[in-house]
Amino acid sequence: MVSPVRFFSISLRLAGAIALGMAGVAACGGDDGPKSIEVELSEWTVKSDPNSVDAGEYEFAGVNAGVETHEFVLVKGDDPAKLPVDADGAVVEDELADGAFIGEIEDIAVDATKRVNFELAAGDYVLFCNVTETEDDGTVESHFKQGMATTLHVK
Repeated sequence: MVSPVRFFSISLRLAGAIALGMAGVAACGGDDGPKSIEVELSEWTVKSDPNSVDAGEYEFAGVNAGVETHEFVLVKGDDPAKLPVDADGAVVEDELADGAFIGEIEDIAVDATKRVNFELAAGDYVLFCNVTETEDDGTVESHFKQGMATTLHVK
């Protein structure tokens, strides 16, 4: 038979071990997978939620809330206005600084969501839509030139 004092001591140690284990799970979020960033694309905006994060692996969800097909492009940079553009106002991805291009999701249909994972180091990033299309009157419409860009700060 275990004495009440010993039983109480064992119970306290067990409760402490459980509490420490739960604290460890809470600190890790209970999930080793990537954190999420939603990127909403619509005419003529790009919204990132959140727009400031800690360095690490992230799953980006490109959500097309617009009425046209869009894409999501991620590059290192602190200002969309500093990206190289062509005569139509689209970003010239081949002229980006070495290592600046992180990745993209192409052809996100209306009301669709596509996902991709990226590992982000500390720094600033530009998120944008780089779709260009020729309108019925022959003019070329650049989604980037129309303002479809935002920034993301990574700490």
